[in-house]
Amino acid sequence: MKNDMITQINKTMTELSFPCDWRIQWFQREKKLEIFLMYTIEKQPHLHANDKYGKTNTDDTFVFEDGILIYNPLFEPFDDRHYLVTLPFDHESGMTGGLIEAFCKTLRFVAAEGHVNLKEFINSEDVKQFELVWQQENFESTIKTLQETGRFDATIFSYPTEKKESKV
Repeated sequence: MKNDMITQINKTMTELSFPCDWRIQWFQREKKLEIFLMYTIEKQPHLHANDKYGKTNTDDTFVFEDGILIYNPLFEPFDDRHYLVTLPFDHESGMTGGLIEAFCKTLRFVAAEGHVNLKEFINSEDVKQFELVWQQENFESTIKTLQETGRFDATIFSYPTEKKESKV
């Protein structure tokens, strides 16, 4: 249990000090994890924002949430349009520490960039749309840099089987 991927992702994300709230939700039976990034931003009272469902936010705060899916590719199909990014894990072994580190560092970068862009969106009439954007090139470059510098952690972090379905 000490080398499970949920614990390692949680530890790595905690160490990276994300600029937003986040949570990990584990679905044991479906063999997947969802990570949610949550931003709460104060906005100017005269500005209003519509979400993708057409609902207008008239409060003094704006809440934005986006999800990431980490999944076993042998299980049920999903609609990846509902996620910022989807990342498969090896159904037999899990994920390496290097992959987890690169993923979390890239997600931290995306979250920081998104935090700045969301503030601009909420407080400016000139910015018409906001969405988080996954940086695939950054992710791949981080993996390559970790490998080339000998810092890629090859430790295997398995998919957990012992925990109860929960939020971390």
